[in-house]
Amino acid sequence: MANLEELIRSVAVANQELYISILDDAAAMEGCDASIPTILRNVAELRMDVKFILVDLQTIMGVCFATDKFYEKRYHLKNLYAGMLEGYKLLYGFGNMRRRTIWARIGDDLKRAIDENSAQQSFYTGLKANYDTITQKLVSIESTKTDRDDRNLTYHYDDDLLLVYRLTLKTDSEEKASLRYIEFMKILGSMLEFANQIEVVEAFLGKVLPAGNGRHDDIALLIVKKVAESLGNHSKMQEVLSEAIDKGATQLDSYARYKQDVIKVEEYVEKKIKIKTEIPEFGIMKDLLDVQMMVSFMMTDMATILRGFVGAGSKVEYPLTLRRLTISRVSTLNHLISYRKDDSESMWSGIMAVIPPEKETLMDEALAIKSELRSMRKPGDLDKRSLYVHLIDNHKYHSNIPAIVKAMEDVTILSELQMSQDVIKLCGRISRCLAKLMNVLSENAKKAREESDRELKKRFNDIRELTNHPNCPRVFMDSIREQMNELEKIIIMS
Repeated sequence: MANLEELIRSVAVANQELYISILDDAAAMEGCDASIPTILRNVAELRMDVKFILVDLQTIMGVCFATDKFYEKRYHLKNLYAGMLEGYKLLYGFGNMRRRTIWARIGDDLKRAIDENSAQQSFYTGLKANYDTITQKLVSIESTKTDRDDRNLTYHYDDDLLLVYRLTLKTDSEEKASLRYIEFMKILGSMLEFANQIEVVEAFLGKVLPAGNGRHDDIALLIVKKVAESLGNHSKMQEVLSEAIDKGATQLDSYARYKQDVIKVEEYVEKKIKIKTEIPEFGIMKDLLDVQMMVSFMMTDMATILRGFVGAGSKVEYPLTLRRLTISRVSTLNHLISYRKDDSESMWSGIMAVIPPEKETLMDEALAIKSELRSMRKPGDLDKRSLYVHLIDNHKYHSNIPAIVKAMEDVTILSELQMSQDVIKLCGRISRCLAKLMNVLSENAKKAREESDRELKKRFNDIRELTNHPNCPRVFMDSIREQMNELEKIIIMS
């Protein structure tokens, strides 16, 4: 354990040093003018991107190794896989966007240099060979469509929360994640070494990057760190977060099992009893359970993020971890209420549609929750969440790292703590409201069934009365009564 703690501390120190270097690379990029070859500017961007990915992934691995809770480990491993895929996308891309990524641009730079510098062609030919070797390694670890779908479930959740739940359960192998992580990190290291080789060749030819002197708001980072340390020093806070994770994980397991049971019954009715018409009760129950799972996911994820936040090891790791609160909060609200002006298709609007009209108190509570959900949608939420998720601008095809760093160094990032706390409180209220609604629907279903049973019993008795006619054959009378008795046993439950 002591060795692990020492390793985590060492990584924290390395992350802080890498962060300063990221700022230097960004400053060097901004200082380039027309006299600086494009390849050097691209080299500075490549180094900046690679170092940010390194810091981000190392931060995730640090909090993953520091916990012994299964849910926390699974959450961090999900984000590790998603972070590696997002980093891969930034550097090398997928499909048609690949030709416009930073790695492709450097490849084009090398081809031009070989064509335009016959005297120094051997230098660039050697660099191109190294470039091709790294490219082959990138190709060898390219993710599958399933990996990309899993990344979407990690960052966006899904209307069907069973998909997210199953992803969480399957992401449980630290060894498998570590092997993939190490393989990717080796490639990132090769890229940094390769970038340095290009810079050496260009310097030999008299072209150098301007000196990087990246300035950053160290005061803002220090304030965020102090807030995290203050929260972490309260034993009650740690206790509350730990209990929230355990409770949330238990609730998720319970709701997931319940929904799986509903689906099994639904499938049985369709396949075995051959009822083809849709039974609304099944859909309503699944929708209710999805919202309960959404609330449980958000509360458990946020508690996990906060535990990672208060336990971070360097100034850069605090806001880097805190940004995930924004991702979780905005993704949850987008499902529960939607950020569209018309939120009639949102989860909560669907829930309100099944509240019985006579339950006025419950409807008033649901309306109040809807109003509060709407008030929690802040201007710029979607843009900020998108920035924190996407390391590359999908429309302009350039790195988002400078903008992410700027957002991280804005002390207002701490406002996310209060906003997330408000959402967590509301989600507790939502959960209680749903519990009441489930009881109401269950009671109504019971009453409807009892009424149906009474009606069926009356029909069966009417048929039995017909067999009392004097002209009814005895054998027919016995057969009909026997059939009525059997049907009554099968159909009538009460």
